[in-house]
Amino acid sequence: KQWYQRRVAITVGEIATMKHTLSIDKAKPSLYLRMVAENLKETVAFKWDTVTALQVQSLTLHSPEAISRHLARANPDAGLYGSTLLQQAEVDHWIWYGLNKFGHGDFNTSIRYCDEVLAQNSFMVGST
Repeated sequence: KQWYQRRVAITVGEIATMKHTLSIDKAKPSLYLRMVAENLKETVAFKWDTVTALQVQSLTLHSPEAISRHLARANPDAGLYGSTLLQQAEVDHWIWYGLNKFGHGDFNTSIRYCDEVLAQNSFMVGST
């Protein structure tokens, strides 16, 4: 356990100054990850590849959920992850929903759900 903690010990500030390279599987592209990469183009280089992956030091992330969360958390100035625990929980919900539910079933049901939830809000994302 101590070896693992020392091996991956890195601060958010150190991560934010790194240039990440995000590879997205061309055969099964994640539109969501492509949008995250576009919003973070100052710190994330994007390329098409045969697998989806993000290399962070000696660790490689493959799941779009883990990659999305890591990039949002590692770049707090971008405002993609919210500033309160409640906002972060809501972002986690939409990451999960967008990658697991939306478009993986009845499209009309997904749209109705989004309409019901988002009708209560005047906007879905913050302004810049």
